[in-house]
Amino acid sequence: MALGSLLLGAIVSCDAGSRDDAGDCNARIEYEGVVYRPHNLLRQSARTESASLASADVVDCEGEAVDQVAVHEIRGVAPRVAIAVVDPDWRGVYVLEGTSADDWPSSIKAKSS
Repeated sequence: MALGSLLLGAIVSCDAGSRDDAGDCNARIEYEGVVYRPHNLLRQSARTESASLASADVVDCEGEAVDQVAVHEIRGVAPRVAIAVVDPDWRGVYVLEGTSADDWPSSIKAKSS
């Protein structure tokens, strides 16, 4: 099993109480000093630019780096709003922590059922 998969299991199950939040903690991406989080209302199939923006840290519940990934810009979305990771271990769309789904561009919102 890949190291990222093992770490993801540990990260997902860690106690978020140490972050003064309720619930479980998910792996997050820290890019240029800003933290991005996954969300189940994000469209994971959002189109990305082929060239990566830069390298970023995958961080755990305490904000400690556990891995590094290349982050990609999402077409039509400013990196200050959301970024994408195409690495198989951490693949996904990540949105700036603290933003409301109401503020996300429609191109990254998952279609509601």
